[in-house]
Amino acid sequence: NGVVDCVVRNAYTKLIDKQQELRTMKATSRKRELAKYVEETRRQMMGLLALVRWQEKRVEVTRQCQDLIRSLDYSGWHTMHTAEQLSLSAESFAHTLRTPMYDVRTAVDVLSSGTYPSLPSFNTHNLLPPEALGATLDGEEDRVAEQADFALRAQLLRCRLPPEISGVQIQRGRLRLTCADEFELTLTVQFEHPQR
Repeated sequence: NGVVDCVVRNAYTKLIDKQQELRTMKATSRKRELAKYVEETRRQMMGLLALVRWQEKRVEVTRQCQDLIRSLDYSGWHTMHTAEQLSLSAESFAHTLRTPMYDVRTAVDVLSSGTYPSLPSFNTHNLLPPEALGATLDGEEDRVAEQADFALRAQLLRCRLPPEISGVQIQRGRLRLTCADEFELTLTVQFEHPQR
């Protein structure tokens, strides 16, 4: 709008000036000057028309560029926001997320020999062996077995078993844990202190 306004105002001003000049000229000179003015104004109007047509095409390109810039700005903001959130998450959870320390030496022993040589030895005389229940007095055998079963159930309620343990069986003072295709383990409470 500003360019069109400027070109029209310029053409009008020149026409007013030409009118003043043409009064003193002869007819042929007037015609020549008027033809020059018309040609010059026509050239300006043609330039203005080319500019307006180019501007119409440019408006669409400009709109597409602005949409692209807006989209890139949003993507940049989203990336920055995600990076900040990941950084905050890493700072807050870094102390809880640690890679476990694998015992490679023990794993090699177990895989190569099929045994675990570093397994600690137990003091078996404090454990309740299968024969110990038979060695009690005839009337006390069932009572001792019930006390041992109760102590084992109470101990199981206090601890959390790994999900790999597929079978748990308590019978006659012994706890049998089974891990399918891996091992079977039989445990009991200490004979002197059944509450442990």
